[in-house]
Amino acid sequence: MAARAAHPRPEPPADLTGADESSTTLHPDAVAWDDYDASFAVGLRLPEVARRFVDADDGTDDFAFWAFADQSWACVQVTEGTTVHRVLQHGPRRLWEEIEAAYRWWEDLGRPPTDRFGVAVFHDLQYVYLDSPDNPV
Repeated sequence: MAARAAHPRPEPPADLTGADESSTTLHPDAVAWDDYDASFAVGLRLPEVARRFVDADDGTDDFAFWAFADQSWACVQVTEGTTVHRVLQHGPRRLWEEIEAAYRWWEDLGRPPTDRFGVAVFHDLQYVYLDSPDNPV
């Protein structure tokens, strides 16, 4: 979920018909806002995923978290004061499930901060590693 300053952010679809519905207890802020280290790690796993937050227009703290990649999108609808959030997903990829899996991967590694990651660059190869070039991500 890398920054996309050079590219416009996708617009959320107007029609949510046909989206698969589920729920999550993982708050989108945990993966994309509150914790830079988590956001960085998720972005390493899903660099092609663009994200967007859309605040409710009713004066509440409710919002929707959107993720987009290829022909897929996911929306997590957060209602103030709740711990279970509605998830809508559409397209060939289950983007929110991929985001959750990337977040759990980071947690399983012990929640490493960004300064533990590095980049190895060779003339024919480049990759990100954790702690040592012998430990590619």
